[in-house]
Amino acid sequence: MDVVLLNIAYAVYTLSSVFTSMVRLRIVLLIATGFFIAYGVVVDSMSLILWNVPFGILHIINLWRLWREHRRNAQAGEHDAYRALLFPSLSRVEFERLWDISVEETLGPDVALTRAGEHPASLYLVTDGDAVVQLPDGRAVHLGRLSLIGEMSLIRDAPASATVTTGSPTVVRRWDHGELKALWTRHAEVREAFLLLIGKDLITKLD
Repeated sequence: MDVVLLNIAYAVYTLSSVFTSMVRLRIVLLIATGFFIAYGVVVDSMSLILWNVPFGILHIINLWRLWREHRRNAQAGEHDAYRALLFPSLSRVEFERLWDISVEETLGPDVALTRAGEHPASLYLVTDGDAVVQLPDGRAVHLGRLSLIGEMSLIRDAPASATVTTGSPTVVRRWDHGELKALWTRHAEVREAFLLLIGKDLITKLD
């Protein structure tokens, strides 16, 4: 058994030389380290175990760092796409100020975003899925991706004129009205960019 474990450990360690991806390399080295530790347990070699445990911990730490870096890069790319689509006039720093005070929420179908006659506390941007506007005359209007919900209540400081619900499982970006207005007060360029987006959104809804 001990010979088998040792041979597997060396085989996996040798296999690591063929990988160019740092993530795969770290995973393979972590597996090899695990087999070396298992071998040390079987042959009762405390020194072998003590030498390999720190290496295993380092591989885990480096994998975690690689995962965080990958996640940051993915988020940066996603943020740049939204900035280009929605707020092209904002710098990256200005956009991040705006984006950081919002919260991403995943909602099921038929979740109310606004209710007619009630003052909504938040403004929503649909990033995936759709929303349904229930008009006073009984008609229903569907709003798709990148539509704003609750923007007129924000501007007019008035109750919602219609009830809006999610039409399907939907992902939204939600801004608290108070936090958004406070940001607008501190950063006029953010206010102007957001008001321009609201204007474009209203034109799209009227078409």
